[in-house]
Amino acid sequence: MEARPAVSWRVLLAALLLGAVPAVAAALLPQDTRRPLLQPLDLPLTAAALGFGGACALLGPRAQRPIRFVLPAALGLAVLPVALQALLLDTPISSDERAYLLQAQLFAEGRLSEPLAEPACRPEDKMKLCPLHQRQVYEDTARGVRYAKYSPGASLALAPGTAAGAPWLAPALLALADVLLLHAIARRMRVQAPLAAPLAAPLLLAASPFFFLVHASYQSEVFTLPAALAGYWCLLCAREQQASGARRFLSGLGIGASAGWIFCIRPLTGVLFAAACVPGLMWKTERRSFGALAGAFAGGIPLLLLALGYNAVQTGDLLSFPYHRYAVEFGPWLDPAGTIPLDVYGRGALLDGLLDHAARWSVGTGVLGLAALGFLGLWRLRAHDGGSALALAVLLPVAYAAHWYRGHWAYLGPLYAFESLGLLLLGVQATAAAAPPRWRSGIYGALAAGAVLLGGYRLGIVREQSALCHAPEAAAAAAPAGSVVLLPFFRDPERQNDSLKYYTPSRPPFDPDETVLVRELQGPRRTQDALAQLGLGGRPVFRFVPDGSSGGHLEPYAP
Repeated sequence: MEARPAVSWRVLLAALLLGAVPAVAAALLPQDTRRPLLQPLDLPLTAAALGFGGACALLGPRAQRPIRFVLPAALGLAVLPVALQALLLDTPISSDERAYLLQAQLFAEGRLSEPLAEPACRPEDKMKLCPLHQRQVYEDTARGVRYAKYSPGASLALAPGTAAGAPWLAPALLALADVLLLHAIARRMRVQAPLAAPLAAPLLLAASPFFFLVHASYQSEVFTLPAALAGYWCLLCAREQQASGARRFLSGLGIGASAGWIFCIRPLTGVLFAAACVPGLMWKTERRSFGALAGAFAGGIPLLLLALGYNAVQTGDLLSFPYHRYAVEFGPWLDPAGTIPLDVYGRGALLDGLLDHAARWSVGTGVLGLAALGFLGLWRLRAHDGGSALALAVLLPVAYAAHWYRGHWAYLGPLYAFESLGLLLLGVQATAAAAPPRWRSGIYGALAAGAVLLGGYRLGIVREQSALCHAPEAAAAAAPAGSVVLLPFFRDPERQNDSLKYYTPSRPPFDPDETVLVRELQGPRRTQDALAQLGLGGRPVFRFVPDGSSGGHLEPYAP
C-alpha cells in the first residue's frame, strides 16, 4: 500500500460534522410537504447508522483482518437491485424511464420515431394535453411523429435487451461493469485498506443505498456511471510516467470515447466530464500529455457527431436538441395563468440548488455526513489523478444546481451527481485507509448499517411510487376486453399535474380486444370526439378514480 499521511480523528470529526450540516438544515427549514427534499426518516436513519459506526469504533478491534472474496460479494450485490426491480416493481416510477423505454422499443423496431395517432390533438391543446400524450415524449405535430425528448444513448443501450424482451439486461451488465471498473481503478491507485484484500471500494459501491436505488431503475445515470469510471481509468493510464506515446494516445482515445458516450446520453454531463479530465492530463505529468489530448479528441468526435446527427434527423438542426424543443413547449415560462408547469426546468437559483445537492449528499451514502469523507479522500488523492475526480464531484452539482431542479426525490442522493458516486466512495476508502484503526472500524460499520437501514426504507418508498404509477393498469384488469379506461382529468392544477406525471396512456395501434388507456380531456364532448377519432368509439368506457394513495377503481363513464 502506498504510504499516505494519516488523518487525525479531529479532521475526521470535523468533516463528519460539516457534512451533516446541510441535511440538518434541510430538515429544520420549511419543506414542500407534497414533494419534500428529504423523506421523514432519512435523517434519523442515517444518524442511527452514524451512531452504529460510533459503537463499532468504541467496541471494535484495533486492527481488522482482511475479508476474502470481496469482489465476488460486490458483484453479487451489484445485480441485486436489478433483480428486485424485475420482481418487486410493477412499472418504472418516473416518466423519464418510461420515455427511455419507449425510445428503446422504437430503436428495437428499427425506427427513430413513430406516427402521431392523435387527430384530436391540436397544437393549441398542448397545455391541456392530448389523449395519448406521454410525458417526456415530444410530439412533433409539423412532421406528425413523436419520440422521446432525450438524447439517444440510454435508449440505444436498452434496445438489444428490449428486442429480446429483457430491458433489464443492460442495467444488470452495467452494474457488474461498475464494480469491475472501480476495482481496476482502486488497484491502479493502490488505494487499499485492512477491511479487504486488496480492495473495499467496489463493495462500498455495490452496497451503497444510492447505487442500489438508481440501479433498480432505467434512469440515464445507470448508463453514464460506467462510462465515467472507464474514462477515469483511462486517465490514470495516461498519467503513468512510464507510458509510451502510443499508450497515452490509446488512453486518451478511451477518455474521449467515454466523454462522447456520456454526451450521447446526458450532454451537459459529458461536457463536464471532459472538462474534469483536462487537469488530470496536464497537471504534474512527466511529459505534457498532448498525445493523450489528441487521442481524446479522436475518441470523442465520432460520438459527438452521432449525438448531433440524431438532433439533425429529429429536429432538422444539428444544435437543436429534442430536449430543448420539448422544454420550449412545456417549460414553465409558457404556462398560462392559473396552471402549473408540466415540466420544470432550471431557473438559475444556484444557491438553492447547491443546498439541495449538499443536503442529499449529506444522507446519500446512507450515513449522515459521510460524503464529506469522500470529498476529503479525493482531495488527498489529487496527486494521483491531477484532481480530476474532485473536479468532477464538484462540477456536477454546481452546474446542475444552476441549470436544473432537484430531481426525483425517491432515488435518495443528488441524481445529477450520480456519476461521481464511485469516485467519492473511493475517496471514503482512501480516508479510511489513513484513519486510526478504531475510526476505520466505525466508518465501515456505519456504511454497513446505512446500506441496510436506508436502502430498505427507500426501497419501500420506491415500491409505493411504482404501485401508484401502475394503479390504472391494475384497475383496468377488471374491465371487459376491448374497453377504454380514461385517465382522469382534474380542474385542480396540482392534481392534474400528478395525473399527467404518474399515469401513462397506451401506445397505438390498438388491438380490438385490448383494454386501452386514454387521457380524459376537458369536457365530455371533447373526450367523446377524441375517442371517435382514435377509432375507439363504441367501446365500453370507464373512468379510473384514484383512491388517494397508490390504488384506485373504475367507474362507468357517464358524460
